[in-house]
Amino acid sequence: MSFTDQKRRAATAHDCHTKWGLEGDGFRCALCGHRFKEGDGYRWIYGDARVFMSSDGRTLGVRNFLTCDECDGADVLDRWVERNREFYSSRFWALR
Repeated sequence: MSFTDQKRRAATAHDCHTKWGLEGDGFRCALCGHRFKEGDGYRWIYGDARVFMSSDGRTLGVRNFLTCDECDGADVLDRWVERNREFYSSRFWALR
């Protein structure tokens, strides 16, 4: 069983204390920001294969992400693509 098999897992103490992301604070749901605690359910989602067209006509890729039980569902990848599309829209020009 591999971490990248996209199956649900329960957060362990080791998971919670491992450095995730650049700042080391990335063990959270990418959709709602929930910071995982020991025992919380989460799932790693493979998103690298998905692309979308930005508002300025560029083709952009989607990164892999973690989701909590509450945000997970059949359309979780579609919702993540929409979040990325919104981020790369003119609305969030100052963040890029």
